Amino acid sequence: QDLGRPVDHISYALAEQTELMTDLQAILNGAQQIEREKQLADNRWLLYRAAPFCIDQNLIEGVILTFTDISLQKEAESKLALMNLKQVCTDIDRIDIFISFVSDQGSTVSQMEVDSMTYRIAEAKLQKGDCEGAVADMDKYIASFPNGTFILEAQFNRAECLYGNKDYNGALQGYEYVVAQPYSANTEIALLKASRIYFNQKNYPKAIERYTELERVTQSMSNKHEAQRNIMTAYYSNNQYQEAIVAAQKVIDNTSIPQSEKNDAMAVIARSA
Repeated sequence: QDLGRPVDHISYALAEQTELMTDLQAILNGAQQIEREKQLADNRWLLYRAAPFCIDQNLIEGVILTFTDISLQKEAESKLALMNLKQVCTDIDRIDIFISFVSDQGSTVSQMEVDSMTYRIAEAKLQKGDCEGAVADMDKYIASFPNGTFILEAQFNRAECLYGNKDYNGALQGYEYVVAQPYSANTEIALLKASRIYFNQKNYPKAIERYTELERVTQSMSNKHEAQRNIMTAYYSNNQYQEAIVAAQKVIDNTSIPQSEKNDAMAVIARSA
């Protein structure tokens, strides 16, 4: 029923009807092909192509219009662009730009995404060896997300940086946090470092507590040796002689401990008796 009607009399969903009519006229005037991507009112995307309809090479009888739904392709492109923007904003420590852009698109950034981006900023500095910057950003993360997805990693990595910089009291806070959580890949290292800090600070009761826990969970012979040896020394240094004798006997009974350390253990027993 539309046969013979002018194209500009027909109602359709494409916006910018004037542009379409201009394209059709350009084809009739000799243009080879025109392609455009168009978004419909319902947010779908179409690729339309206008090409000449010819009976022979020199006579254009009309225009062939084809429409292809490219909504999925555009959605994929949009997601990829958003991912790239997210990565760039993370790299330059400007989460606010990403949040503002997403907001301008009529959407929101979830707290989980902000959580992740905030931690990744700190992690990136850690990987570059910028411990000072990493600690500052870990502090921001811990303050903003005390129950965040990466709180355990943040506490541990912050502690490792501080330990490396000889800020042992600062490191101890993070190690104690890790030790207080369910067992994880970082628990043993946290126990070892916390034990050493307490031992070197002559806080022998806490050193004994942490070394005892380390001895219980470790699969490392060297860590077990250190724990048994320093538990013995801590008890003796804290004037807990009966406990020192028991601990020294464990050192002596450990077949993998060097004889020199067993000799030290026998000396502890002799002095504690």
